[in-house]
Amino acid sequence: MPTFTFQPGVVLTEATGSLAIGATGVLRTSDNGFVSPVYDMNGSSLSNITVGPKGAHQAFKADIAHGVLDFGSVLLPVISQEAASAALETLAAASAASASASAAEVSAAAAAESVRGTYANLDADTAALIGTDTTATRAALQTLIAGSGGGTGTGGGTGPVVTDPFPTDITGLVARYQGDQLGDIGTTIEDWPDAAGATEASQTDAAKRPVVAAGPNGTKAAAFTGDYLSMPLEVRQATAGATGVTAFVVAMATSVGTGTKQQLFLSSGVDAGATRFGMNLGNSNNSLAMAVRRLDTDSVAVLPSDSSGTPTANQWFAATGWISYTTGTATTQLNGVTLGNGTWTTGTISMTDSVAGAIGAKPGGAEPWVGSIAEVIVFNRPLTTTEQARVYAYLRDKYALGSTEEPAIPADPTDPATPTDPPNPPGDSTYDPDTAVQVTSTKEIGTSAYTRTNFHATLSGTMIKVGAVAAHDIVITDGVADNIYRIVDQTSNDGSLDGLTIQRVTAKGRRGFAKIRSARNVLIEDCVGIGQGDIGTTESFPTGFQTENAAVDNLIIRRTRFEQWWSSDRTASYRNGDAFATEEAVTNCLFEDCVGSHNADGGFDLKGDVRVVRCLAEDNHRNLRLWGKFAVTDFTSINPRNAHIWLGGGTRLQGGTITRPTFVGGSSKPHIKIDSSSGPATVTIIDPVFPSGESLRVEKEGGSQVTVVVQYTKDGGVVATRPINVA
Repeated sequence: MPTFTFQPGVVLTEATGSLAIGATGVLRTSDNGFVSPVYDMNGSSLSNITVGPKGAHQAFKADIAHGVLDFGSVLLPVISQEAASAALETLAAASAASASASAAEVSAAAAAESVRGTYANLDADTAALIGTDTTATRAALQTLIAGSGGGTGTGGGTGPVVTDPFPTDITGLVARYQGDQLGDIGTTIEDWPDAAGATEASQTDAAKRPVVAAGPNGTKAAAFTGDYLSMPLEVRQATAGATGVTAFVVAMATSVGTGTKQQLFLSSGVDAGATRFGMNLGNSNNSLAMAVRRLDTDSVAVLPSDSSGTPTANQWFAATGWISYTTGTATTQLNGVTLGNGTWTTGTISMTDSVAGAIGAKPGGAEPWVGSIAEVIVFNRPLTTTEQARVYAYLRDKYALGSTEEPAIPADPTDPATPTDPPNPPGDSTYDPDTAVQVTSTKEIGTSAYTRTNFHATLSGTMIKVGAVAAHDIVITDGVADNIYRIVDQTSNDGSLDGLTIQRVTAKGRRGFAKIRSARNVLIEDCVGIGQGDIGTTESFPTGFQTENAAVDNLIIRRTRFEQWWSSDRTASYRNGDAFATEEAVTNCLFEDCVGSHNADGGFDLKGDVRVVRCLAEDNHRNLRLWGKFAVTDFTSINPRNAHIWLGGGTRLQGGTITRPTFVGGSSKPHIKIDSSSGPATVTIIDPVFPSGESLRVEKEGGSQVTVVVQYTKDGGVVATRPINVA
């Protein structure tokens, strides 16, 4: 019987440190998998695994060779001594076969010694063990952990590769029905277990039971042809009195476009006055819809209103429905793309079905789903945008609904050319210094569209000004500017701007590159903005790009570099000057492949709702400042003067995820610095990358209510290959 010796717990939260003494958990076959029996060293049955006085779990035996210890908020991958021994043999054989390995590679003997002490702590230590091993060694190790080599366990197999495990830290989960928990393919389904812990969905009538079928990417699903499963009372109770609902369904329809309504699932609450919700396909426009009704007031929201949400027949898809009962708004998504947003309207449509709920039809069997359903997930609250994206990413990768290719890690950040080389725009610029239009005066924009291309601006003021007018469709491309005040300045909150495009423009400026407010549909690509620097600055608040605190929606900045923005108050203890800055009223904001470097304050100083993808910051006071709601991916921070990433803003800080950040230099400066009295909020750091010998440094000032959670991702139970540490 495989034996698991005690090992130190993984530190997942900055606030709590190691696993709490006395904490209890169970052994699962995988994340959210089935619970496996465990025994003490004498073979007697144990009800759970306990954390001892040194923050380490007790030794135990089990029927499987490897698995995951589930302590609630902490998931700890573990491997038995027997499987570890097999790993040593595999490592030694692979290492011996790799005669061409460099001297820096870990020898088989060193790897074997390291394995003995660290295998039960795979999440934290596998990268240190095999990070420089040969490809053959790594592949052999991952094959073993997946269950196809060594040990006596029942794990492994040919199941799906999940690159983003289900985010168990998101609160409000009330139901989760997975096809993988069903029986053999071809058997009928009497009960569908609920992985969230509620009573199973069931069908007592044998003639109305769906059948287990093959699902996408090697999974299983429930196939419906006029059948349905009743949702349990406790799920309906949990959603009837909630502030809202967020639901996810992975499904496939064998027939679409017929105009016949098909219910994916529907929960009708617990009484006639309860708020009810449902997801269906096939209104008159044949699109996905999230229908919400409250029978006492008969108010309804159904989205979307066109056919943009029609999935393809016999093709698997993920549908998301989001409802806030508090604000009276709703949203639907198909494969992570928003189909529509709506608000409550008073209607005359009443739902007279019995007060019940069902999967695959209305309660009682009307409007049946014709196709298969692989997973249903229900939360009894409206999830944040970041939370929705995390759940969808899990579904996308588990069921192969789209590309699982992750964004590339930025180029080697130790290369000094990386933060200073200009962007490499796609296509050719049309700028021609011999034929360029000479711009010597400011253009005041009115209500007509405006285009300026192939220009050389030599004026000392602002090139384009937008005042208290309803401006639209401004296009500025392919030009250069010398000693300009700004390229674009929107000077009044009383005006509006719908449509601004700036592409392939390089400017040396005094106050900034562009400032906008009360704007939407803004695109800046392949631009360079260089300030006056610390020595030559003449301005008080210079910023490369900035918004004012008025609504800005759908803002995209790509492949753009801003640097050398410094305020002129050289004797001040705190100097202003940011490369990129946004205020609270920003929504749908994306920074992609941008660089902010050598500025007085922030490389990126971002409030509002923002996404940051593959960006780099170097030599700023704080390389990345986050004040609101955020999702950051593949961010590289190099040599900050105060902190790599700063979090603050009091209650404005809503939290988010920072995935695969790379931290380089900065001496002992904190990787994460949290301002006083910020939060409450949770910030999740996924797969951080450090120079050799470093670990995550978190500095939290007094009064902060921010929880920092550190996670490492796994592929099918195997620790994912992490980026090579920066030397």
